[in-house]
Amino acid sequence: MTTLTSHPTSTAASTRPHTPPSLWAHIAAMLTWLDAANPRTDHELSMRLMKIGEEYGEAVAAYIGLTGQNPRKGVTHTHDDLAGELCDIVITALVALASHTGTAATAEATMRRHLERRAPPPGRPHRHAHRPLTTRKHPAASAIAAKHPPRPPTCPTTTEGRHLPA
Repeated sequence: MTTLTSHPTSTAASTRPHTPPSLWAHIAAMLTWLDAANPRTDHELSMRLMKIGEEYGEAVAAYIGLTGQNPRKGVTHTHDDLAGELCDIVITALVALASHTGTAATAEATMRRHLERRAPPPGRPHRHAHRPLTTRKHPAASAIAAKHPPRPPTCPTTTEGRHLPA
């Protein structure tokens, strides 16, 4: 996600310690900044939704870099990099929500109502919380497992002992 570095700052503001805005104040500022640059046309609203997908891709890339999944590149990202990308997804989604609901305040109210509907009931455990992990499987799973024991791991570069061409 691009940072907001293009708006002017006063000299007095730059000498004071920086206090980050609250989440919803930040969303309101981002919305004002984006609306000034790109008015809310149908196309722009679509682009703000698609931006969530772009940020998701960056989070996936950070995770791949964190785990070193790509042997050509190795480990290229940190947990902080991944956390930053996940924060970008949240901010981008909230900006898209505010764009579609009208303002940051209406987006906050929409989010509050949504969270109230999604909150777990107080004093009531999750429906599977009382069951041990092993009983969560389908009833036939143990019978199937007995008939089909796990296969030994195979090397992905070989088939029946022969190396696959590179």
